[in-house]
Amino acid sequence: MHGPIAQAELAHQWHSTGQPRWRQQLYAVERRVGLALALILYGGELAGALLRRDPTPIGETLGFAATLLVIFTGLYHFLLMFRTLALGANSITREKTGKTWEMLVLTGVDARQIVWGKWWATVLRQWRQYALLGVLRAGVIAWLGGSASRILASIYTSYGYTYGDLQTVLPSALDVLAAGLVVFLLTLANLGFTAACGVLASSETRSGALALARAVATRLTILFVALMILMLPSVILDLAGWWLDRVQLGSNFSLMDVLSRTSITLLDNGASLGSELVAYRLGNTSGSTPSALAAAILSLAIYGVMTWGLLRMAQRRAVRHLALPPEENKPANHITKRL
Repeated sequence: MHGPIAQAELAHQWHSTGQPRWRQQLYAVERRVGLALALILYGGELAGALLRRDPTPIGETLGFAATLLVIFTGLYHFLLMFRTLALGANSITREKTGKTWEMLVLTGVDARQIVWGKWWATVLRQWRQYALLGVLRAGVIAWLGGSASRILASIYTSYGYTYGDLQTVLPSALDVLAAGLVVFLLTLANLGFTAACGVLASSETRSGALALARAVATRLTILFVALMILMLPSVILDLAGWWLDRVQLGSNFSLMDVLSRTSITLLDNGASLGSELVAYRLGNTSGSTPSALAAAILSLAIYGVMTWGLLRMAQRRAVRHLALPPEENKPANHITKRL
């Protein structure tokens, strides 16, 4: 992945996506302000968990700036996703339209080196932006999850004085740290998966616009198939008269809990899990940390499998377009083996 293909592709991407200096400076200011606000909000939730205090005044002090941060983070998320799809979709398509694909395959590099090199260059080009996005999402999700749960807890508690005392259980500092780590890692996993969708679409066509459209369709289709696979065990067992809730993975959670949370995580990329980990709970309700962490680990594994599968499919497409097969798929050369 660090070979000449990846280096050349990375150099081209840096070259082709350059922006005027004034726009770069404007984006730098926006990112720094957003990063500062996200760290303040996340730090407030963490400090509140450590000190057992209500961090609501921090969000109230920031006022409309916190709302702007939420909007900016959402737009930045989708902007990076489409930019990553476009970079991946253009990686191999550019070689074909530029009449350099035949020269590339004649240099002796195989399909694996081409596909993984193009994918890795896209990941390297985008990882800093996605790391920033991960921090922004961690701060925003922790603040939104904590704020919403505090409002609901205060409402239910006010009614609880009539129907019985309801105690509010605050999240621990480990819960807040786990929420930030889960959101950050899932954001980076989404980068690898999105780049793989673009590279696969790029290996199938010569048109850049068509490759981008196929990349978007591939991403949606793969996620839909993954959701159907996660739901299949529940449907089959329900038809047989069994329920996944009976399959206990621990004292506080079942297999159904993990699969349902994993399905939602693949849709929102960890927003629900992060919010759930920092949420305030009422009464004697059991914590959801074990189930949420299990779902996060399973989601990361699924992202890895989907990324690997997409790149393997892209290798086969590249071989059909005259690229050399990987070493293990090449015909055995007995003379070379003897030498």
